[in-house]
Amino acid sequence: GKLLEAWIDWKWDRTNNHDSAWLGDTFGGMQFGFRDEKYQRTLNTNFYLLDGDHNVSLTVTDDEGAINTTVKTIPILKKLVGNLNGDGEITPVDAVIALQIAVDSRSCDATMLTDADVSDDSRVTALDALMILRAAAGAINI
Repeated sequence: GKLLEAWIDWKWDRTNNHDSAWLGDTFGGMQFGFRDEKYQRTLNTNFYLLDGDHNVSLTVTDDEGAINTTVKTIPILKKLVGNLNGDGEITPVDAVIALQIAVDSRSCDATMLTDADVSDDSRVTALDALMILRAAAGAINI
């Protein structure tokens, strides 16, 4: 996908099977959908990559033409994989933490294990620590 504008103007078109949307990315976000008792599952799924606060407007028109609109602000924050100390940036400290996890000298929970596995091979090794260190230096993106 590509980055979208901060404002989304979306109209439901049931001829195109529109019934929901995803705001976020692979690591987190929100899906919203519009369904009633006559809902039938559609065959498509759409993903949108967004970051920041987004105003979502919902306008509903009933069969008699009555219209009601509401607007909500929804914050979408991308998860920073490799940020193991939670300071919001990838630094050499995160590489040290990954190496400690790799050699079993640091305990961590399942979320930290997932964040440390930047090579996405279902384990934390020295390779993950090296990748985090290279990302901290600006040499790669993870």
